[in-house]
Amino acid sequence: MVPMFQDPEMTLGLGSFTAFVFVCLNDQTVEGRGQTSLLKGSHHEVERFFRWQRDTNNRIGVEGPGWPRLNHDAPNRCGLVYLPEAVRDKFLDADSESTPDGKKWPRPTQILMEPGDACIAMYQIPHSGTRNELGTESRKSIIFRLRNKSRQPDKMVNGITDHPDRGQRGEWLEYEPGNNPWERSKYAMCNMWHEWHGMRETVMKMES
Repeated sequence: MVPMFQDPEMTLGLGSFTAFVFVCLNDQTVEGRGQTSLLKGSHHEVERFFRWQRDTNNRIGVEGPGWPRLNHDAPNRCGLVYLPEAVRDKFLDADSESTPDGKKWPRPTQILMEPGDACIAMYQIPHSGTRNELGTESRKSIIFRLRNKSRQPDKMVNGITDHPDRGQRGEWLEYEPGNNPWERSKYAMCNMWHEWHGMRETVMKMES
């Protein structure tokens, strides 16, 4: 039930929010138990990539510049492109392995947690589940998608949807005149610390 685009003009191919919160409910202290993995440091590259898309033609996310939705060279001739090649290629190294189609992928970091632990991550960081080869049960985690209330103060976000600019079933929401929700989301995607008010001063110092 995820819309292919967030806006009627089809210029925004991703829903966006401020942060993920992964809450662990079973033992994930050993790699190979299906835990969430992250590509460390890649949120900076994703932000740069979004800015490049914005500056190219203001089409951000999937089906924007450099990010086709489908890979017709995949073995089934219709694979999904989960990560832009421009981002993926920045993290290829000696530890990278290939999928059966010969494409190399960076090795992510598995987040090792005990029951009750939580991991907070930027929206911009690529992430995935991992293969549960060593676990004695299925991975049990709760994942919340949190959005800073300042982006759309009157819209209820329950942490389930990954496309809060539209309804849970993809329906169009009503916004007051002058409030362009998709341009606000594009801004947040291209300025990843904008909604992290406690981090703004620290980031400005580090970037100066």
